[in-house]
Amino acid sequence: MIEKSISEKVLVIGPDYRKPKGGIAQLLNTYSCIFANYNFVTTVGGSDKFRKLWNLFLACWKLVYCLSTKDIHIVHIHSASDISFFRKSIMIILTKLFNVKIILSLHAGDMLEFYEKYPRFIQKITNKCDVVIALTPYWQREFAKRKFCHRIECIPNAITLPSNNWKKTKESKLRILFLGSICSYKGIFDVIRCFVENRDYLENRVVLNICGIGESTYL
Repeated sequence: MIEKSISEKVLVIGPDYRKPKGGIAQLLNTYSCIFANYNFVTTVGGSDKFRKLWNLFLACWKLVYCLSTKDIHIVHIHSASDISFFRKSIMIILTKLFNVKIILSLHAGDMLEFYEKYPRFIQKITNKCDVVIALTPYWQREFAKRKFCHRIECIPNAITLPSNNWKKTKESKLRILFLGSICSYKGIFDVIRCFVENRDYLENRVVLNICGIGESTYL
């Protein structure tokens, strides 16, 4: 548990964690369980453009209110690519006005493709941050090559540890579960290629279960 004296000085920004839909929201839900005091601003909501625009306005207002009334030292922003990154760019610019530290966690599997479309803009925004968080060493290296920020750290996503009351089976095969969107940037097709290239070794040793929606026909 991150004690109140620390957690109350941190403001987290991202998708609504209370009814998580998607990986980032689920991660923020996990964070909510380990922060003694969870200051949070959600930036997305609604199904139509007007509602989404209104929710973005509310998020900006809440951000400014929190920074004006609370002793916030760090704003931790979680972003995907495309419209998510553009929304978070507004939050980064607003936060910069209050002279507090900014941590930006980038979660998009297609971040490099997104960067190719808007390289100067993305560099300008990420370099306003004090730290950019990559989820793996690979992404850390790729972000560094593109000079996303003067400081780039690798911190894997947190998970909640399972309870100890589950029973381990005696099955000899290793079972792997992929659970998520079936698309290239989630990496599932890389896994399939790995299985094909190493079939002689993996056959009768490993079972891969795939659960999700998306490019199931191509899969």
